Amino acid sequence: ETAVMKNIVLEAKIYDRDGSVAAEGNMPVTVRGGVTDTYKLRLFVKNPKLWDAENPNLYTYEVSLCEDGAVLDTESGTFGIRKMQLDPVNGLRINGRTVKLRGGCIHHDNGIIGTKEFAFAAEERVKTLKNAGFNAIRSSHYPMSRKLLDACDKYGMYVMDEYADVW
Repeated sequence: ETAVMKNIVLEAKIYDRDGSVAAEGNMPVTVRGGVTDTYKLRLFVKNPKLWDAENPNLYTYEVSLCEDGAVLDTESGTFGIRKMQLDPVNGLRINGRTVKLRGGCIHHDNGIIGTKEFAFAAEERVKTLKNAGFNAIRSSHYPMSRKLLDACDKYGMYVMDEYADVW
């Protein structure tokens, strides 16, 4: 927010489902006031627990900006690690296994609840679809909410997130 250049440290940690550190690292960066820059810090998770619809293994990341030992800002979230392949012989493969997508298209609203998204409603929606045999959903007309995407990650649902109508 100021024109002053600052030397800070970017710190990142990745935690597995049990809360153990799976990877960590840090790097010095120079921040220039009024300028948006991109930095890359490579972290490697050894022997990752892979994410798929049957095993939705999620990791948590925490990234902090620090100056003189004080934390200026922190961001955290979750993600899964997987290997995707698509070819005309084997079709879609996730983590080396052929996957048949079983699902359907859903709208952005929650029926009687309306268009407001609640985490519990998103989770119940995904769990209900999983119990009905779905492993994939496609959004219709609008991008999915962050809460619905998080529920899909948590419960193992493949997603085709449509930005806008294409017809």
